[in-house]
Amino acid sequence: QNLSQSSQQLSQNQSNSAQSPANRAAQQLQSAAQQAQQAADQIKQQQMAAEMAAKVEELSQKQKALLATTQRIHDTLQRKTLTPTELRELGQLASRQRSLEQITNDTADAFPSPNFKRALKTTSTQMTPATRNLNNDQPDTGNDTQHAQRRASQSLDIIAKALRQQAKGGKPE
Repeated sequence: QNLSQSSQQLSQNQSNSAQSPANRAAQQLQSAAQQAQQAADQIKQQQMAAEMAAKVEELSQKQKALLATTQRIHDTLQRKTLTPTELRELGQLASRQRSLEQITNDTADAFPSPNFKRALKTTSTQMTPATRNLNNDQPDTGNDTQHAQRRASQSLDIIAKALRQQAKGGKPE
């Protein structure tokens, strides 16, 4: 009977010791799966940040183009009265500035990050004086309008840079 008990005990020990490496392997597999999921999530976030950076960079380029047009029209106004074509361009400038402010505000709503959302909303608000000044009965292309456009453009550049950095995994450029 001692022999039988010893044999049974030996079988249980081998079974327990075989189970321990199997448990470790299962835990390692689960851990590897979790790490793979985290890596996939990080890549997805980085791709989303890159896409959002591209959108914000596009907004910035549009704001810079509007600023250049505002400056050109302002310089022309200092020398002479605007032609009908230039007056039409001034009306288009006002419309495009209003549209860009709205697009910036709408883009902010699409951001998952509350910080980036807030930053874009603030930038949209920075555009408001330019939009208001250009959409008056007597459109103002002067310093206040240009300053608002320049400030909004700079803010968009800063946001895009931060998004690009996030797209690179938080590493500075």
